[in-house]
Amino acid sequence: GLSYLRQKRFSEALGKFDEMLQINPGYMDAFLQKGIALSELKRYREATPPLEQYVEKRPDDAFARIKLGEAFCSLGKFPEAIESFKRASTTPGAQASLALAQLGFAYYDEAKDQDALMALGQALKLDPQDLDASLYSGMVYLDESDRQRARSCFERVLALNPSQVEAQYYMGYIF
Repeated sequence: GLSYLRQKRFSEALGKFDEMLQINPGYMDAFLQKGIALSELKRYREATPPLEQYVEKRPDDAFARIKLGEAFCSLGKFPEAIESFKRASTTPGAQASLALAQLGFAYYDEAKDQDALMALGQALKLDPQDLDASLYSGMVYLDESDRQRARSCFERVLALNPSQVEAQYYMGYIF
């Protein structure tokens, strides 16, 4: 299943993870991988139960909480996504910056701009080169009509990745 997942053959991977769970229903990693495969197939409603089962047994797995939060975001379940990203952001490790960036985006989708900027600012403190946190910050500032700060954020993204399409797109609003 993992081999298929790495090859982006998500349907085949899903089949293998289902087989694994039939053989060993307690194999927690299969729940995580099944949820990831379903998310990649954009079957978010089906992805959330196995991801929830996994994080229930492994509550300190930040990566799994981020994946669960992303699935909730895709379903428009922002309060659930926010909770998942908050939990992931407080777990020690390298995932905190990503969790905070995703938390900021979820707040942005909920029109909670100040909360979004706080989470995104924390993400950038942990990783000043976090492209997502810079991009999302620019989007929030643009919504708040703070073109100077928005421009600074988008320029930071483009300095790190000149071909970042979303930053180029949003720069069009500024000029």
